[in-house]
Amino acid sequence: MLHRKSLSRSLLYTLVICALLIPLVNVAARQSPPAEKPESISPIFYCYRTVEETFAAAQSLAQTYPDLAEWIDIGDSWEKINSGGSLGYDLFVLKLTNETNDFVEKPKAMIVSGLHASDFAPVELNTRLAEHLLANYGVDADVTWLLDTQEVHLILIANPDGRKIAEQGTAWTKNTNSNYCSSNPLYFGANLNRNFPFQWQEFLFECDNYYAGPFSQSEPETAAITGYINSQFPDMRGPGENDPVNVETSGLFVNLRFFGSHVLWPYAYTYETAPNAAELTTLGNKLAYFNEYTPDQASFTTAISGTALDFAYGELGIAAVEILMDPSGQQYCSAFENTIYPNNLSTLLYALKTAHRPYSIPSGPDVLNLNLVRGSEPFGETYTLTAEINGTLYRDSSELTLPIRAAEYSIGLPPWHPQAITHPLQAVDGSFDTNVENATAIVSANGPKPGHFILYVRAQDQDLTWGAVSAVFIELNQGTYLPLVTK
Repeated sequence: MLHRKSLSRSLLYTLVICALLIPLVNVAARQSPPAEKPESISPIFYCYRTVEETFAAAQSLAQTYPDLAEWIDIGDSWEKINSGGSLGYDLFVLKLTNETNDFVEKPKAMIVSGLHASDFAPVELNTRLAEHLLANYGVDADVTWLLDTQEVHLILIANPDGRKIAEQGTAWTKNTNSNYCSSNPLYFGANLNRNFPFQWQEFLFECDNYYAGPFSQSEPETAAITGYINSQFPDMRGPGENDPVNVETSGLFVNLRFFGSHVLWPYAYTYETAPNAAELTTLGNKLAYFNEYTPDQASFTTAISGTALDFAYGELGIAAVEILMDPSGQQYCSAFENTIYPNNLSTLLYALKTAHRPYSIPSGPDVLNLNLVRGSEPFGETYTLTAEINGTLYRDSSELTLPIRAAEYSIGLPPWHPQAITHPLQAVDGSFDTNVENATAIVSANGPKPGHFILYVRAQDQDLTWGAVSAVFIELNQGTYLPLVTK
């Protein structure tokens, strides 16, 4: 565990507001969207889409890719319910998967953004992740197998009412429930990321940014999200408070938030570690390698109750992480385009690779620089497959790493599928005995039928733990399948 920072949550929020340099505007207790929708939120936030633009983009993706994307209404915002539908928004999930692929028991990953109204960068990152996955399906082998074999559920804007106030120039956090803090129209609403049912605790001061509502799931946004999570993930926790989750469990939950440079894991409500602390620490440490953030338990500054992170793991046993992005506290588009987006896109793509076994896969070695070259012999009857196997990709160098034990490939089905046929790769230097190795295999280009297939590669360490799969496309000829595996 890294050292806990002494900075308090309240000071963090103060820094956010000061850094934003956005003056508070005089908002009424019930906000309606401006008549003219801005093309962007402000000149320095030109890269962030409004609520309407984000929802329109998601709906367009569902229309453009009907076999891969579905735009699902899961409930209503506080404004929509309390205005009789004249104001406010529906809450949506953008579900991504290849619906034509009947892959058995697809693991699920859920990524939530925008629980806090001013979280511009997380919402845009989540939206661009969807665009990246759909645009690269059939082009990038890793993206293709992810959508073929998994479901990805994206809640792009979890707090649309509050987000609309933030778009008008206010450093806003909560939703817009005007039943709270009615004496001060600048601070009404409830903090949605403190309103989830696991370890919820009442925060009495209604006008504070931390106000958790009068009871857990008091807010329709939180109730809708909780209900959807419950509908998608089975309860994988045992009856005891300290029962760990089986490491073979599938499913992943990611909460994207603004301000900071951390990858966090449960628990947030206490400084005590979670039953699966070892596995969650490794997951967070591996993700932090890609975005170069600091990995830590979510209570690294102070304990927070009722969070989405703790609900996902503590209530249901889903492997859960939270990513805090943009250490400057400004969310300027220059930072988003140059570092926040590219670094966190690679982080999320790796995270999705773990959804099959998120409690174990991050402990295993990774497959890098995967390359497949067709031979020059007549008809190109073999390929040379090469890869780097690396078991050291962790942000915290104190993470235990083990020598590589084996590597294998399969064609057409991922190697964990019960019907997959796997074949070994060999160490280039003659033996697998270090935690970084180069591996190779000669792969037959003749298959049971000709066509365009995915070739999957994964590696195992000496603790018998398999790491994440990497993949390339392969073209097979008609012929007898001869899986050659030595050079």
